[in-house]
Amino acid sequence: FGKGNYYILNTGVNYLLAPNLNAGLSGMYNSNFNVIPFWSVAADLQYLAGRNLMLEGSVGFMKTGANMIDLHARYRMSDDWFLNAYGGFPVTQKTNRPAAPMMPMMNNTYYGGTVEYWFQPTVGAEAGLIWIRDMFSGKMRPQPKLELKFRPGR
Repeated sequence: FGKGNYYILNTGVNYLLAPNLNAGLSGMYNSNFNVIPFWSVAADLQYLAGRNLMLEGSVGFMKTGANMIDLHARYRMSDDWFLNAYGGFPVTQKTNRPAAPMMPMMNNTYYGGTVEYWFQPTVGAEAGLIWIRDMFSGKMRPQPKLELKFRPGR
């Protein structure tokens, strides 16, 4: 199939505004094999509302996609069990116009929830359902989310 160069660059900074409030900026570039390369920047806010509840929000701009607002809530039931709620939506909805994003499948409305379990101090799993708007039919379709998670020792 030939030769291809592919790379993703990520960078970011976080700043602790208060003991329970963290803000950050991040940037990303994806070469996408030089087919439709894209880049994005985002502003993030993380708030610890209580001992067991964390709220996160992000506003992002993507060069070849729609600007997005992403939200995440994480509730700690015990040291090993967590509940997660996710949601996100494009800031503006666009139709099939020449100025519309080139990659409409990347930024669609989504929402859902997962359960997270840490069976070892550094290894866990997350499973649940995320409903994502189908770009062809416009209907919300459930998709399973199953993820193996790793974190540094605590």
